[in-house]
Amino acid sequence: TITTCYEAGDSGAVLSTTTPVTGSLGATLSLGATSVSTDGGTTTATVTVTKNGSPDAQANVTLSRTGTGAIGAVTNNDDGTYTATLSASPRVGAETVTAHATDGALSADATSSLTNTRGVPAIITLTVDPVSIQADGVTTARATATVTDAHLNVVPGETVGFGTDGDVSFSPTSTTTDANGVATSTITASKTVGTQQISVTDTAHGLAAHQPLTLLATSSAPTNVFASPGDGKAIVGWVSATPADGDTLSDYVIAATPAGAQGPVTVPAGTTSAAVPGLTNGTAYTFTVTAEFGSGKSQTSTPSNSVTPYGEPSIPAPVTAVAGDHTADVTWGASDGNGSPIQGYTVTASPGGAQLAVGPTVTTAHFGGLTNGTSYTFTVTARNADEPVTSNPTAAVVPKFVAAFHVAAAQPAIIGGQVGSVHGTLTSDGLPLAGTHVTIAVRPAGARSYAALATVTTGGSGQWSLAVRPTRNSSYRLVYVGDAAHRAAAASTSMLVHPQVHLGLPRNGATLPHGYLTVTATTSYAVAGSKAWLEYRRPNGDWAVLAYSTVSSKGALRFVTSLGRGTRWLRIYLVATATNAAASSKPFVLYLT
Repeated sequence: TITTCYEAGDSGAVLSTTTPVTGSLGATLSLGATSVSTDGGTTTATVTVTKNGSPDAQANVTLSRTGTGAIGAVTNNDDGTYTATLSASPRVGAETVTAHATDGALSADATSSLTNTRGVPAIITLTVDPVSIQADGVTTARATATVTDAHLNVVPGETVGFGTDGDVSFSPTSTTTDANGVATSTITASKTVGTQQISVTDTAHGLAAHQPLTLLATSSAPTNVFASPGDGKAIVGWVSATPADGDTLSDYVIAATPAGAQGPVTVPAGTTSAAVPGLTNGTAYTFTVTAEFGSGKSQTSTPSNSVTPYGEPSIPAPVTAVAGDHTADVTWGASDGNGSPIQGYTVTASPGGAQLAVGPTVTTAHFGGLTNGTSYTFTVTARNADEPVTSNPTAAVVPKFVAAFHVAAAQPAIIGGQVGSVHGTLTSDGLPLAGTHVTIAVRPAGARSYAALATVTTGGSGQWSLAVRPTRNSSYRLVYVGDAAHRAAAASTSMLVHPQVHLGLPRNGATLPHGYLTVTATTSYAVAGSKAWLEYRRPNGDWAVLAYSTVSSKGALRFVTSLGRGTRWLRIYLVATATNAAASSKPFVLYLT
């Protein structure tokens, strides 16, 4: 005991005494049976309470549980034990029982597990779905039985049997319930019209249930289903179904295989054909039809013939034409058959309406027999099993005669400063083109582009010519621009220019002392920097090099060599360049003493 005192004079002085809680309380809980049946099963709960290790007959004991079963009054047995009767909960499963003991300020708890087990089978129920079927010997229904105890706890593993007072059949006729207390059997219709009682029995426990099943007179299914293709659809027809006496026909359901984008199509009774849209062109389909009666659905019809929807082919594009001489070549992009193979193409010329048919894999056509100078357009028509489609017309093209130059140069190489001639004839399809204009342009060696030189007119035989005086190698371009009936033509030719070489000193026939010798010369139309050789003639007639020189900016040459006594025939040779052709002086003789 602890006593607390305050000093005298303290107005709040109080004397208090606290007695501390000492000792300990213990509790245990035991069940006479840890498993009880929901069919009224009970067990005794015994709570043993000790205080400081000794039986405590002064405790207050209460019991609680997680289940819903009853708890009887707790009896104090005056020996530290307390008992009560626990009744089973109605639902199967484990629960926890808790004992709570108190003695003054002391308390203790104890728990134990109690299992509620299902009772004996007491209830059996039966459902039949659907409750009416066709009396066709084929249609089925399902019988479902459920077995429970009195508290509706399912009973698995219970054997049940299915039967009838009629002649339908069952599969199976006997089976056991599953973990959910459920057993099923498939009922197959007989051909006897009327109502039969379907029964399920649990003979081990004397349980039974019954439900009616009505067998309806059989209504016929649609027959002779046929189909024809369309563009993204099919038209399906059939011979109508016939309802049995007392039955009514309400609708037909048409289904495609494979399924279309819009699914089955439903049409009212009285209809014997329908369009099935949402199909893919190029895919093969079959169709079935089912009749819907008041008694249910008919059997599905036999599938129709297979059909492949298709539509118009795509328009050939692009379509182009290139004109020739009395001809045109037409090309186009292949068409897509849109579910039906392309059978071929037809090319049509306008004006005139001439046509040319080609095969399905051809995308070009050569049109002959056209009139030169006439403007034509062309269309291409693609054909498949659907309607043909025709392209837009091509751009207009004009077939023309083919003109050709026949060029000859009277002097393909000339001496610099002389006049040459570029000439030839202009023909079309081998015939002369008279009175037409030929434009001539020139590009001297070293120039980057052609420059207009002259325009000449062809003569009666298509002949033309132009006098030229080139100073270096030159190319000539000839152009005929064409007209309404003739194609343009172009050609080219060239002319080489040989420079002139003039001997300076010594003179031809000069007599000179042997030894060192200087020979000079001048050139006309030679390009500065061109290479030149001083050559002498050997006894066998060949020419051999004595000395080298380069043409100066003023066209001069100078050679230095050494010659022995005797008669020497010499010449000066200019090496060919891109600008000029090769050239040489006339041979000259020197007498060396």
